[in-house]
Amino acid sequence: MSTGYDYRKYAVLYVDDEEQALKYFRKGLEKEFQTLTASSVADALAILHRCGNQVAVILTDQRMPNQTGVDLLKAARQQWPAAIRLLITAYSDIESAIAAVNSGAIYKYITKPAPLNELRETLKQAMELFLTDREKETLLKERLVVLQRMIVADRVRSLSAMAGGISHHLRNSMTALTCFLEEAAPDKPGEASNRALLSDPQFAQQLWELAQKEREHLVQIVHRVGQGVEEPACDPSGEVAAAELVRRGLDAAGPGLGGRTVAADLAPDLPPLRLDPECMTRLLRILLTYAARLSPAGAPLTVRATATTVGNGPGVHIHVSGQGPAWTDGDVASFFTPFAFPASDPSELGVDLLSAYFTAYHHGGDIVVHPRPPAGPAFELLLPADPASVRRPELQDGLLEKLFTRFETPAPPKPQTGQAA
Repeated sequence: MSTGYDYRKYAVLYVDDEEQALKYFRKGLEKEFQTLTASSVADALAILHRCGNQVAVILTDQRMPNQTGVDLLKAARQQWPAAIRLLITAYSDIESAIAAVNSGAIYKYITKPAPLNELRETLKQAMELFLTDREKETLLKERLVVLQRMIVADRVRSLSAMAGGISHHLRNSMTALTCFLEEAAPDKPGEASNRALLSDPQFAQQLWELAQKEREHLVQIVHRVGQGVEEPACDPSGEVAAAELVRRGLDAAGPGLGGRTVAADLAPDLPPLRLDPECMTRLLRILLTYAARLSPAGAPLTVRATATTVGNGPGVHIHVSGQGPAWTDGDVASFFTPFAFPASDPSELGVDLLSAYFTAYHHGGDIVVHPRPPAGPAFELLLPADPASVRRPELQDGLLEKLFTRFETPAPPKPQTGQAA
């Protein structure tokens, strides 16, 4: 009868200094389990360092030369805590086994000699516990990613609604202001004057020019806020070589880099990308401009592009890095907050990175901020070769049921000979 568990997905490591015991273990259990064996603690640790992430169960004899089985399991608990740890020992070592159980170093102990059928069932229980914990951890990570994206998307949608409201009301106000300014403008030559209160023509001219300038400034703010936080109307149907895309971004960013040099390190195996060239060029310009602003004057920038996997398919990893001190928590917090960046330039609206995030997300990618070494200070852009192939995780029906019932801590197995209470 199938249990639904794949007992050969991960390995069982058996450690015993008796070669005959290792031989019988492999012969009796290798059909049900993927088995690894070692004749000493040192050999076992070497195997774990080489492929510890693939080891689900560690079963070890207690009495061995130089180091004991408990020594191995204590070390494994520190470096490979997910592995289920079992101790097999003779009755004379029962006190050591009980102490190991009480200290948390092992899951349970088995007394020698252990019948093969009982040992098989114990290993199955241990493997089931490992697979259940692994599945629970994976599910929780996926749900956290979904919830994080929901929070970000909700915040951005709220900002978009706010910008739409600001745009609507300010445009109405600007229409009225424009009519007033036109009426208050100095008379053109040959026209009769009907504005006696403007007795100083020079002052009136200056006031009118200032008002016109500020009106245009407000209109630009409204336009840029609306453009920055609305979802871009990108059409990711064009195909562009990744290296060509990076070059377009560098050309577009040129005027905003203040004469800085940019070193481009582009891998030769970059896949072509299906995207909207205009939207993506603008995104790269934004990342380069922000990296330049946060670097010391004249410091060079680096753009590195490598092939990677994005959403279970081919993609490109683009790393835009600057130089100088690490970015502060305040810098990072302000990146996606309108009107908060940068403090040194009050004319900047700080909405460009919101637009960049939307563009990346619309293309099935993501933007990651690395504020400090070794990966930063830098922006990381991940883009799939084909956005249509990316399937973002969605919240599943019955999520709470899965979290709180399907993954409840398994009931302890029925007592076996030698099992700790």
